[in-house]
Amino acid sequence: MTTWADVTTALKNRNLIRKSLDAIVLTAPKSTALPTTLLTSGNLVIPTGFKGIGWHSDAGLAWAREVENSELTGHGSVDPLRTDTRRVTNTLEVTALETNIQTLGFSIGVDIDKAGGSAGEVILTEPNTPKAVEFRMLALSVDDTDDGEIYFGKLFAVAKVTATSPGAWTDGDNAQSHGLTIQAYRDATAGFAVKHFIGGPGFEALREDMGWDPIAP
Repeated sequence: MTTWADVTTALKNRNLIRKSLDAIVLTAPKSTALPTTLLTSGNLVIPTGFKGIGWHSDAGLAWAREVENSELTGHGSVDPLRTDTRRVTNTLEVTALETNIQTLGFSIGVDIDKAGGSAGEVILTEPNTPKAVEFRMLALSVDDTDDGEIYFGKLFAVAKVTATSPGAWTDGDNAQSHGLTIQAYRDATAGFAVKHFIGGPGFEALREDMGWDPIAP
């Protein structure tokens, strides 16, 4: 007589449990070419034109994917007779800890390259209505295995900052921070809003266990 373990053991694989040991958020002007891969000759490469926003809080990168549906109901039916997806909204929430030209521009909503000032200072005039600048965004994360690193990437083809949360000016264990909510939008030319990447030597060793067919050398 078979036991539960006999039947289910092969259906579970703890080697497929992944974590984010580190992560970065990269941005680039909307005119920048969209990356098509994370790897060059098997090595992780930062795409041309992308710059990192720096350190972020240990809350990490909080992703959200909201699906809005339209449902048609019918007399006498307890279930919808038809469900259609109307809208999918992908967002990233991140609290940037570094104060630099990117984090200030995103959090204040200004064209940061045109800031005023003189020797020794920069002057930023906050607009009454923040400028909704469109840009590219690529987030990268890394995990480690006995066979090497695994890289995860999530690309927002067109991105906008839709909400901000300025941090407090305090002493102690708190940095001046810049909380950002970044939303993805479809790029009309590329035809997508979000693209996912998984790669690296650690992934290749687990490719078949994860469900993909092996790639012929």
